[in-house]
Amino acid sequence: ESVCGGCSARKVNDDWCYVQIHYSVLGVYRAYKRGKYPHADSSEVIASRHSIRLGSYANPSAIPIEVNIGLTEGMRQAGKRWTAYEHEWKSCDPLVSTFAMASCETVTDAIEAKNAGWRPYLTCKPSEVEEARAAGLVSCPYDAEDVSSPQCSDCGLCDGVQGGADKRPGIVSPIHG
Repeated sequence: ESVCGGCSARKVNDDWCYVQIHYSVLGVYRAYKRGKYPHADSSEVIASRHSIRLGSYANPSAIPIEVNIGLTEGMRQAGKRWTAYEHEWKSCDPLVSTFAMASCETVTDAIEAKNAGWRPYLTCKPSEVEEARAAGLVSCPYDAEDVSSPQCSDCGLCDGVQGGADKRPGIVSPIHG
């Protein structure tokens, strides 16, 4: 619960969640143990050539808000990209919406998130994508079937309400992973 909060994906079954622990989290842990992740303060992260993902396996709201705001503000000023997805968007500090997407499981959730000032990111069954698009969400440019489609680190659309939630649409993606 300290990692996933009240996310409904962890309450259903392990194969519903898009975080593939045995690949992503375990891979990061093993790389860390091999010394592939040097200690870096936020200025070093911002100065690097890399984009970042806040909360790869946890909600960004688990980190003190001032840390994430400082980091993303520095990233923005340096022209760098980040992505962030918040499952606890209904109950966390609303300022998290400035740098994170509301991670949604239904079109109804996505509409509610948008009405609450968040940009929604909805993962859904392929058969539900058109309903989400009809609700104003745009398709994620990543295509699991097309190796030339942009990766999240190249895209940068999922950076919260930068520019205003009313000016930038939410994103929908069929479940993949």
